Amino acid sequence: MTDTHENLIKNASESQVILDRDEDVEEETDESEKSLSPSVLKEDLTVIKGVGAKSAAILNKAGITTIKQLSNYRADELSKVNGIGLASAGKMIEGAKSHLETLNLDNFSQTKPLPEFQEDLREEIGELDYAEFEEEDEIDETVETADSIYIKTATSSPLKESRETSYIRHKSKVKKELAEKDEEETVDFEGDYDNITPEEIDGNFHETYEVELEENIPKDIEVTRLVEPPVRMTHDLANINMAVLNHKEMQDFSQETCTFLKKNEFHIIQKSSELQKVYHGIDVLAIKVIKIRETQEVICIVPIKLNGVKGPLTVSLDNITHNTKGNNASPAINRKLDSYATTFSDACNHIRGNLGDEGALFAYLNHNLQLNLTVERTRSHKNLYFRSGPVYYKLVVTPILVTQHKVGFTEKVLPFAYQKYLDLHVVDLMNFSHVLQYLDLKYFQIETYNKEKSAITIDNEGSVKLMTLVRKSSIIFMGLGLAGIAFLVFTLLQGIPVLVVNSVGYGAIVLYAIILGYFSFANYRRKSLIHRKFEIPYHKRNLILDDASLVLIREDLPPKLMEQFVYESLDTKFKSKVITNIKLDGAQDFIRKKSLEKEVNEDTLFEKKDKNKEEPSLDGSLGKKYGTFMED
Repeated sequence: MTDTHENLIKNASESQVILDRDEDVEEETDESEKSLSPSVLKEDLTVIKGVGAKSAAILNKAGITTIKQLSNYRADELSKVNGIGLASAGKMIEGAKSHLETLNLDNFSQTKPLPEFQEDLREEIGELDYAEFEEEDEIDETVETADSIYIKTATSSPLKESRETSYIRHKSKVKKELAEKDEEETVDFEGDYDNITPEEIDGNFHETYEVELEENIPKDIEVTRLVEPPVRMTHDLANINMAVLNHKEMQDFSQETCTFLKKNEFHIIQKSSELQKVYHGIDVLAIKVIKIRETQEVICIVPIKLNGVKGPLTVSLDNITHNTKGNNASPAINRKLDSYATTFSDACNHIRGNLGDEGALFAYLNHNLQLNLTVERTRSHKNLYFRSGPVYYKLVVTPILVTQHKVGFTEKVLPFAYQKYLDLHVVDLMNFSHVLQYLDLKYFQIETYNKEKSAITIDNEGSVKLMTLVRKSSIIFMGLGLAGIAFLVFTLLQGIPVLVVNSVGYGAIVLYAIILGYFSFANYRRKSLIHRKFEIPYHKRNLILDDASLVLIREDLPPKLMEQFVYESLDTKFKSKVITNIKLDGAQDFIRKKSLEKEVNEDTLFEKKDKNKEEPSLDGSLGKKYGTFMED
């Protein structure tokens, strides 16, 4: 009895020490909870999938500092925050909810007992006394220690909401410590219960249920969402990279193009933010003012696109294709070539519109080229033409596509491939300088020999004609007015009623107003015609060239360029003997050139055969006999 009594006192003192330690742990937990309260520290929102550092800063600025607070929002509410869209808000909220669910599952066995067994555990702890410890002395000490450990962990104060949030804020530090502690406890728990039968374990613990939860925790949820399959370079992408120029090659290409422009006296317009719309889609923008006569000049603007695709191009009347072996061009390259038409069309329209509206390009020309341009307009602000004092300017916008490889033209044998509906020349870099010289000659010849009156001439002649008609009609009606006054005096002396005289005067005034209105309407129609002509691109206007003009142009242009000029400038329905002779001369020149090339090739072939001709060697039986003789 004495020994039993001493054991009871010893066990009671040990249990009291354990309970005191539990109270100290609770006090330390409360202090840590206060020190990590949400009001002091902010959670790291970047641990959520889809939330970066910038998005986290926006959420913190909006007052959203915890993951739980973010998960309670709706997508439409969160999208009201500046810088967050509706789709991004939905992804952030789903990521926050998923993160909280994963975190709760990961810490379920450490911090929160199952709700349906929590009250039973508390009642069981309250009913424990020293007698029960005495009755269970037969159980192994390791089991008793494990029971006390499990009861301490299960009955310790549950994690409060503030501790959960503070734990999330310091995830990188606190979670590591808890994970290490959990690993140690799990090892002890499983090791201590290896030799216990199911009948000896109280049913309130339900270890099998708890183990199943731990095994089913999806610990790799975040990993599977973050890991993406590597992007592999497809066969088409590899072909595209091999078929286009790299950055260094494009830079050299651009420098060579600019060098040819400067040699042909073209001014290169520098890129700037004001000229962004004008430069959209093109690589180089050049301009040259071609002087025709003292009172007329041509502003030639050339938007240039550098083709970065390797290999020759084939140009037809309405499209451009990449000429490869077996015609296996990549669809991406063909789409790029097809997009050039839209690019050039938009660029030309932006250039004409910018100059007509006196925009940034208009200011650039006046400031850098000292043109002092003005746009002549009607009273209703319709554009008529460009002028600078007595000098009249015509605007020409002709695009050029430059490539580093050969260019073929399917419509006709010409020096340069040309598409009429865009006024587009497609040339290789070696012929780029030649096409610039040809454009200079082309527009000079057209403006020199074109029989069509210029817009400023039509406008000036119309104004002079209007003033002349108004003056003449006014003189006539002034005479009629004097005659009417004399007639009025005469009628008053003769006693004729005044109403009759007044009616005649009113009729004359109405007739005079009708005549002036007719003259004004004719002047309005003339200005409308000039405005419509101003809006039509230069290459779509009709040229008036007679046979004499064509003969004079033919003397200034070589035969090949003359054929190019006729194809570009004159309509196919235009009939002229000079044009027929030009076509015949071109065909004969082509035949002579081909025959000459054939003769040269044949002569070269025979020369190669003569050079490669060798002495006959000893073959067959004769060679064998000679070899045997030498061996003997």
